[in-house]
Amino acid sequence: MTPQKERGSLVKYKTKFVCLIMLIVAFILTACGAEYDSSIHDAKIAEINNNSDLTKYINYYEALGKNDIMIIKSEDKEESEFTDGKVYQYTVLIDVNSNFMTASRSNQFDFVSKVADIFEDTVAGEGTSFVGIYDKVLITSRDNDPEYMKVMNIHGVRKLDRKTRDEYTFVYYDSKGNPVYD
Repeated sequence: MTPQKERGSLVKYKTKFVCLIMLIVAFILTACGAEYDSSIHDAKIAEINNNSDLTKYINYYEALGKNDIMIIKSEDKEESEFTDGKVYQYTVLIDVNSNFMTASRSNQFDFVSKVADIFEDTVAGEGTSFVGIYDKVLITSRDNDPEYMKVMNIHGVRKLDRKTRDEYTFVYYDSKGNPVYD
């Protein structure tokens, strides 16, 4: 075989190999590269939207025609003490209004806790490649204070800003030494 024929055979082999690799990559992207669809959270968001005790504290944006509630997916799957194996962790983000900002601390705590109750013991995206659990509720108030942020864990002992309900709502001790809560 002449050197030219050998090069020609080698080029044909490389071309077939590159085509095969491209087909494999395309198959993997098609089969495993499903696009994230946030509609897996619609039922839970609707549960919040259908509760007037909750929506009175949530910013409503006329331009969007909806309450400001978002679900944020973690970048990568993570281990969780509440599941077997690695799953995505979802954070519930709610932008609150001035009603929340002026509410008593006990009402604030109860609001965030009720939102957490809705997402507790729920698997998001079951049967999809985006299966995960709801991990925390994040409260912001862009209109009232852009730097305002409070976080509550959904699982385990409920804490808002790392404080239990009693710690969060504590105001002072009365003259008899008894705690007074907000």
